[in-house]
Amino acid sequence: MLDEPVPAMFADYRHSHTKRWSTVTNSCNAFVFLISPGVLSPGEHRSWKSPPQSAQR
Repeated sequence: MLDEPVPAMFADYRHSHTKRWSTVTNSCNAFVFLISPGVLSPGEHRSWKSPPQSAQR
């Protein structure tokens, strides 16, 4: 993972697995990333944090 010598934004891929992944992802319209609940602390996956009170006034 992250073993390419050039940042992905330049799309100058050297490894075959990255070229295959790029082909797959370029054909998609959107992505859905699933995160296991065990990765987040118990309070983080239940709701969005509210904005600061000063921003609501």
